[in-house]
Amino acid sequence: MARSLSLYRRRAGIIDLTLPVRAGVASYNFQFATNFDGSYTTFQNVPSNGLISTTASDPASDSSGFRGLTRFLFNPADYTAAFPTLLDTVPLWIKIVPISTAGVTGTAEAGQLILPYSSTPDRPVNISGSAPSAVSIAGSLEIQLPRQCRNLQIQNNDTTNPMFVAFEPGGSEFEVFALASKFTNFGFTYPVVTQLFVRGSGGTVTFNATMSIRNNPIG
Repeated sequence: MARSLSLYRRRAGIIDLTLPVRAGVASYNFQFATNFDGSYTTFQNVPSNGLISTTASDPASDSSGFRGLTRFLFNPADYTAAFPTLLDTVPLWIKIVPISTAGVTGTAEAGQLILPYSSTPDRPVNISGSAPSAVSIAGSLEIQLPRQCRNLQIQNNDTTNPMFVAFEPGGSEFEVFALASKFTNFGFTYPVVTQLFVRGSGGTVTFNATMSIRNNPIG
């Protein structure tokens, strides 16, 4: 699916997320996990008109820039006492669950990686976890990356089972052979990606992926 959240601003002590206002949605349960394949926990219900957590600083001088958007501006430290692994200094995976105006809980959407603040250009992104066993892309796990990323390398750590990866919903899949059998990784240098759809064939597959955030608009 399309990316659920946009990261408007990331600074130390600030995670500023937005999403377009949706008809028929009253609020969103914001959930977090420490890895994309982990267990997600709701840490805040955010009404459709937005929310700012207790100690988050709002540097936006004109709120009109957020018209038509649900904005959730929060300081992770406001939640650490109740959720000790929700920290400002570690990568977080955030997903949303919409709640309709009739009170019906919708389907959880894809987890998106939120990195700790850093001013480093072309910073590396490393992820590691499990791809579910599935017979087609319909059963793939959707992973939303923090921004456009390039220099992608994926390593299949299973001893025998191949892994398949796609870069858009319903897109063409590429096979990532088990490193133990083919002694090679899957990767490319210049194309950019914003999301991964991963699955194992014949069983769950553990994998690593590394890439860099694309900061240079012409390179």
